[in-house]
Amino acid sequence: AIDPDLGAAIRQRIAQRQVALIARRLRRHQDAGRIRPDVDIEAGASAISGLGFAAGFMYQIAFGAPREEALHIARVAATAFARGISAHQEEPHP
Repeated sequence: AIDPDLGAAIRQRIAQRQVALIARRLRRHQDAGRIRPDVDIEAGASAISGLGFAAGFMYQIAFGAPREEALHIARVAATAFARGISAHQEEPHP
């Protein structure tokens, strides 16, 4: 898992493609006005990809946690992320 050549291959072949796909989808939402124009799409796409790897692989496979826990973590994180980049911010509740 820490071999530099393997890490480079994974990053180039898998992670970069996934980040590019996520970035395209986020950019479409940004172009439609649903994501604020100041949001760094590439950084957001990298964060989403990393969360997917962490919840989908590391948490379940490496740590042996139940799938339901990983799904819960991913849903909570996705909700927080979506609220943070939304162009339609809700007023804070007192």
